Amino acid sequence: MGVHVCVMYNAIETALVLLQEGAAINRMPNGKTPLHVACEVSNGDCVAMLLAHGAKINSLSLSGHTPLHYCITKESVNCAKQLILKAKVNMPSQNNEEDSPLHTAARFGVPELVALYLAHGASVDAVNSLQETPLMTAAFWAFDTKEQIYNEDHHVVCRLLLDHHSGDTLWI
Repeated sequence: MGVHVCVMYNAIETALVLLQEGAAINRMPNGKTPLHVACEVSNGDCVAMLLAHGAKINSLSLSGHTPLHYCITKESVNCAKQLILKAKVNMPSQNNEEDSPLHTAARFGVPELVALYLAHGASVDAVNSLQETPLMTAAFWAFDTKEQIYNEDHHVVCRLLLDHHSGDTLWI
């Protein structure tokens, strides 16, 4: 748990000492490994340190997500760039949703992540448990019901997915 707390508060030096003293790098006391937490808080320096010390890149959290699924903001693009070199970009979550990291980036409307995943071979036609593609996910989450407007970032995500030849049929 100590490494988790260090990652949350960007205490890299302390985390290094704990790891050098034998702290378990892949322990999941809260359902997530320290690598999941580093991605969740968009801490690229901690991601690099954890990977250098043998963190399991495709480990599943208790909720069935890989660390790449926790990259959900523009600030987490650096984390995703480090993971994408070895992570399975098309690996669906192991839960009821079965979302790929591309589905997750599309849902949160992060064009930078979508472009990164596409550049590394993410499947635009992958379907989740609801038979939704990333394009369908992005289009669904684009409308802000509270503000009654469409999110521009989701629009860009939809354009990126369409430009990568998504096989979705759009009915008007």
